Amino acid sequence: MSAPPLYASSPRRGVSRLSSVTDVASLLGLELMAWQALVVDRATVAADPFREVIVSTPRQVGKSLLMALLILERMLNQPDSFVLFGAQSRMTARGKLLDGWWPMIARSELADRFEVSRGAGFESLRCDNGSLLRLLSTEESSGHGESADLVVVDECCSLDARVEQAVRPATVRREGSQIWLCSTAGTASSVWWRSKVDLGRQLVIDSPAGAATAFFEWAAPDGADVLDESIWWACHPALAEGHVAIDVLRADAASLPVAEFARAYCNLWSDVLDGGWGVIDEELWKQSKS
Repeated sequence: MSAPPLYASSPRRGVSRLSSVTDVASLLGLELMAWQALVVDRATVAADPFREVIVSTPRQVGKSLLMALLILERMLNQPDSFVLFGAQSRMTARGKLLDGWWPMIARSELADRFEVSRGAGFESLRCDNGSLLRLLSTEESSGHGESADLVVVDECCSLDARVEQAVRPATVRREGSQIWLCSTAGTASSVWWRSKVDLGRQLVIDSPAGAATAFFEWAAPDGADVLDESIWWACHPALAEGHVAIDVLRADAASLPVAEFARAYCNLWSDVLDGGWGVIDEELWKQSKS
């Protein structure tokens, strides 16, 4: 059984791109996890599209794979699509494309459909139908002057509003374009990402008709005891679906600072102002280790 989302936008009427994304995953020799399927099914209904999709999850749940599948599906099924992908830095985005996604594509049934360019500053992925993926430098000037059908930005907790100011105008002229913003919870310095998460939560609560933003969050409730393993099963979808071993989380719970463990695996926000002990009491944590 999959862990349920803490917040999730309601389904919209119409056919989503889930079947198509599932087909792409199959060509890569993969299968969508239940949480990934839920997000795709609710966020990609063509008849009533969301302009923006915000996804907040713990680490190691398959978020990067979801982004790759969304990108590849768009490139394959909408010829001449232009896609921008960004992360914490250009080097991080480059690593995901060249060291993560490309080897997966190259050994799959899709290998003959794509070619990759590795030149520094010119990294790209090109499909034989004219679709193109380029990397987005997370700077205010990056993305200006280009029209994109899909923008996907990872690790948003490390970024600020400049990336949104850069990419949002790039999608204005493309019908059915989307901006996907994805990340784990951040720290006190992650002001922009926190504002996006707060916006998404409020939209889910209010459920305004025709909202332009979809929001999905898997996380422990605020104030949860992050030492309680039942909390892990309830909030970490990859653990609940058998893609992450419970022993891994146990080992990291014993080794990581509590705030970092809570942020990474429970998707709870750190409070750097009080030394990172905003989730549980420091003395209780130390006693549990003795």
